[in-house]
Amino acid sequence: MVHICNILLVGMILNLLQLNSSYAFNLYANVWQTTNSNFQPAFVSDDSIPPNNYVLTGKDIYFKAGHKKAHAYLLKAGKKTNKYVFVFHEWWGLNNYIKHEAQHLQADLGNVNVLVIDLYDGHIATTADSALAYMRLATDKRCRQIIDGAIKYAGKRAEIATLGWGLGGSWSLHAAIMCGVQAKACVMYYGMPESNAVKLKNICPVLGIFGNDDTRITPKIVDRFQTIMQQVNQTLVVYRYDAKADFANPYNTNHHVEATNQAYNQTISFIKKMLLQMPAH
Repeated sequence: MVHICNILLVGMILNLLQLNSSYAFNLYANVWQTTNSNFQPAFVSDDSIPPNNYVLTGKDIYFKAGHKKAHAYLLKAGKKTNKYVFVFHEWWGLNNYIKHEAQHLQADLGNVNVLVIDLYDGHIATTADSALAYMRLATDKRCRQIIDGAIKYAGKRAEIATLGWGLGGSWSLHAAIMCGVQAKACVMYYGMPESNAVKLKNICPVLGIFGNDDTRITPKIVDRFQTIMQQVNQTLVVYRYDAKADFANPYNTNHHVEATNQAYNQTISFIKKMLLQMPAH
């Protein structure tokens, strides 16, 4: 009951103050950590999650980001292309599950470069406490340095789509803003939306995927996001499912198979249309 009340409290604070996403996640982390020390999440990260016989075909790369290097996982296209999909991990970090999802994404999209960006500078969480610690270490300044470095790595001629889940969903939106005219599509799964209309006035088309039973990113927050995007006359496609937070993660007890499959198909169709100029099916 305390857990539910604290989540609702965060939701009320977000509605009242209209916080931006990075600050919102820090606030959520602080409330969660100080009042839910015994809470165990539905899913505990396991870096060996993909089947043992699943071959990861990407490679680790490093690029300059601020005063130190940043890490990412690159799945290079079969043929040379300037099309990139930036993938942002959940609060557990860039584990093998995220690499597996990125590889699945590339297989269904076709000839694109998929760059999975590590916002935790190599750290991978295995418990809720370590996930919270790494999330708090991933400051707004550092995350923006990493994303800026990734944009420079892709190059000035790169055309970019962004995608992420939860924490990564929020950073997918912010990365799309940072990419400017290079951004062609943004997909955010149940991430905290940006509430500053000025920052959204030139954003690329956005696909938002949300759960109606999410107590963090509530329907009211999604409604407000839609209103802001309408005010700035930017494209926002929203799909809402009767599901809870993190429903697309098959290793979470909130996993909703039908919603996950539908959302994934919408994601592939959206990126193909906006980034690859391929007809949507």
